[in-house]
Amino acid sequence: MKKNKFKSDILPILIGVLFVGALVGAVLFFANQSKEPAAIERVHAADDGELADYESDNTITLGDYKNVSSLATKEDLSEKNTDDPKVFLWDSYLETCKIKSYPKDMLDAAIIDQQVQMQGFAEASGMTVEELAESYGMDDSSIEEAAKDDVKGRLVAKTIALKENIKLTDDIYLKKLVEMMESDEKNPDLNTLEKDYIDTTSVRPKDDAYVQLVKDFLMEKWNEAN
Repeated sequence: MKKNKFKSDILPILIGVLFVGALVGAVLFFANQSKEPAAIERVHAADDGELADYESDNTITLGDYKNVSSLATKEDLSEKNTDDPKVFLWDSYLETCKIKSYPKDMLDAAIIDQQVQMQGFAEASGMTVEELAESYGMDDSSIEEAAKDDVKGRLVAKTIALKENIKLTDDIYLKKLVEMMESDEKNPDLNTLEKDYIDTTSVRPKDDAYVQLVKDFLMEKWNEAN
């Protein structure tokens, strides 16, 4: 009898322990799930500015950037056809490049960037993100495609910068941040501008600065040939 009584006493305790354990596990699981979107901190740059040859890494195939003059005529870059010749030339060149794979960290960051930019634009327009997305016919798929375009440009630009020994000094970086942020401050601070860019535009400001430098480089190539 004592043995049976022991079993009847201990069984509810064991069930209680298992229940509490399961409850704690569930709480921890959902707590971790809720933290996942904040894995990329927007208060710090995700990139370190180091260059890599993504062509040799079998990530991209570059087009012939040394003959970029063949991609656009003077008429193409005239004021009546484009208000930004560098962007026109850059977009034309990117079409000649192929992406074989997208580094996950860069793509994940670019998707978050797109979402943050949409949020900012929606707030400025007095709309919800859902209303904005609907008005532009955007969904998760189109957001990812836009993010892939951003990643492609960064991969191509950083590879060309490495091949052509294009350097991003602090002075040049500051200049490009001013251009990208369209800042009119008389004595801009590098750290402040970088933080503003990260908060509103992208967690990879140095990558984007390299894109601007390579746009300049390609435009110079085009001008030399024309």
